Amino acid sequence: MSKWPITALGDVARVSPERIEPRDYADRAFNYVGLEHIESHTGRLLDRPETPSADILSTKNVFRPGQILYGKLRPYLNKVHLAANEGICSTDIVVLNCDQKRIRPEFAAYYLRSDFVLAAVKNKMAGANLPRVDAKSLLSIPTPLPPLAEQERLVRLLDEAEALRRLRTQADERTNDVLAAIYDMQFGHPVSNPKRWPMRKLVDLCFPKQWPTISQEELTETGFPVYGANGRIGFYHSYNHEQPTVLITCRGATCGTINVCEPKSYVTGNSMALDDPDESAITLEFLEWTLRVRGMNDTITGAAQPQITRKNLEGVSIPTPPIGVQEAFGQQVAEIRALQAAQAASRKRLDDLFQSLLHCAFQEEL
Repeated sequence: MSKWPITALGDVARVSPERIEPRDYADRAFNYVGLEHIESHTGRLLDRPETPSADILSTKNVFRPGQILYGKLRPYLNKVHLAANEGICSTDIVVLNCDQKRIRPEFAAYYLRSDFVLAAVKNKMAGANLPRVDAKSLLSIPTPLPPLAEQERLVRLLDEAEALRRLRTQADERTNDVLAAIYDMQFGHPVSNPKRWPMRKLVDLCFPKQWPTISQEELTETGFPVYGANGRIGFYHSYNHEQPTVLITCRGATCGTINVCEPKSYVTGNSMALDDPDESAITLEFLEWTLRVRGMNDTITGAAQPQITRKNLEGVSIPTPPIGVQEAFGQQVAEIRALQAAQAASRKRLDDLFQSLLHCAFQEEL
């Protein structure tokens, strides 16, 4: 970076002061972004519906298109999003407004995701249990300022590399569509049960249970995977599930989503674990895909604060084909999951390539 001028981030970007009290806007829904909605390292937003004002309990930051959202809590998670739309976000997210006569927001967002900034913020974090970087420290980070034309050239190159990663993600999503189609072809819809398999109550096949909740602040950098309202959300120092288990998100904007935790995972209270399944009557793969295809919307109660309780699940019945038929389907799932594992390895290579390009871009090597 030696050939480019270097300045403090605060010389070319400022923290937006715009705030809002969502509860002052009755019956309005907001495009709300929490830290859990920003994907680490890519900056992509997870899918989520708009959030009713009644569900947002405190002051939030306002953001506009072209502003950068930087996660200041646990900044090593590298959660940096360039806004394409307006909305509101957690106060654990700093909203930055760039001086576009000196630095392009796209260039700044890529730089803030780079290993240079990651190394810098790790030295500026404060707080043992809730490590964070304050706005003053963030704005003091040295920032390269190549000419605007050079910034735009680098952004185009990085955008092309990012597009490859996006295509890989889309391929992974289509793999799940294939599994849903295979299920439908073999079993039909679980509610109509066209093949007239015996129906059994879900609560008789397993024991739905909520475990103690872990907050975002209690997550650790390494350890055992934690599964919450948005699938895998981080790590923890202990686990409460030895084996893979089907999970139902039981509260919040993603209520009703189906996941499966990894071996030795901690399932937090935002997900309901379908523990102790009757292995003589149901397989893990069949249970997972039956619930995915069936959908859980009819079990959700509470418009302002959607939730699923164990009682809500008492009315759910699902088909139970012979265990051998389920195991054959499970084998197909395993084969496609093996393909997904290969895709994950490909995605890892693309991620490594992208990080290498990102590093080179700010070393004047692209």
